[in-house]
Amino acid sequence: NTGQNGCNKKQQENDTLETKRYEFDPAQSYRLVGVTNREGKDKIRSCELYSSVEGCIATNLRYDGQEEIPTRMRLDFVQDGAGMWINRSIHTSTVEGVQGTDGGLNIYTRNSVYRFEKEELKEIPVCDEANILELYMSSEEGFKFAKGFYRDSEGVTKEIFPHIHVGMFTDSVLLQESKTGKYLARYFDRLGTVEFYDTLYRQQPYDVPMLIHNTSRSYPLKIRFERVNREWTIAPGESKRIIPSDPSGAAEIKNRRDRHGDLAQKLE
Repeated sequence: NTGQNGCNKKQQENDTLETKRYEFDPAQSYRLVGVTNREGKDKIRSCELYSSVEGCIATNLRYDGQEEIPTRMRLDFVQDGAGMWINRSIHTSTVEGVQGTDGGLNIYTRNSVYRFEKEELKEIPVCDEANILELYMSSEEGFKFAKGFYRDSEGVTKEIFPHIHVGMFTDSVLLQESKTGKYLARYFDRLGTVEFYDTLYRQQPYDVPMLIHNTSRSYPLKIRFERVNREWTIAPGESKRIIPSDPSGAAEIKNRRDRHGDLAQKLE
């Protein structure tokens, strides 16, 4: 009886799980190698949420909340298998236990089994060009932002952090340089599109180059700028150097509906 065998297997797993809070090593990173249901059937191929983080590296695995018997977990993925910075998270269903293995760990929830292997983050070189904004972005990241760097005229590289501005009609994202707190750019997070603008701060000269990496596996990313009637399209996994004042490699925006980024197309 297949159903009975599946129930027996789940009961055997539960009997061996650590039901109290598992002590994760905060310095250890893990690569997700598989997600199945409790009967062992693969879930990655049937769920885009899981397929978007397959082979990706997670850091700072932790429980949500401080209960003695934990309920859920948060899995933060910061780097994909190709070595691009990403920013994707999964909140699990109720955790039934965590089991350490020789090379990693297994997380058992009410609905799934997440299998991880220990793996260190890759060293990713930062662009060595002076006065450039380097951004890792995609439609799969929170507010489309994963990570960013700015290399100034003296060759000093500074990390960029997003600050989410909740507006009256629409939200925007301000990109803030870590050391001085200066805002380097600001953009609207639209469907399939990032539209930069400088109406409020006027601190983003349009002759400053940007190197944008599209970290998505499936979706193109459109880049636009306020008062520039052009758009750049970056294919999944592609990197593109853009100077807003130089229309090279950009397509003309032909109508107002397209201008506001109402449509996103999945790359076939």
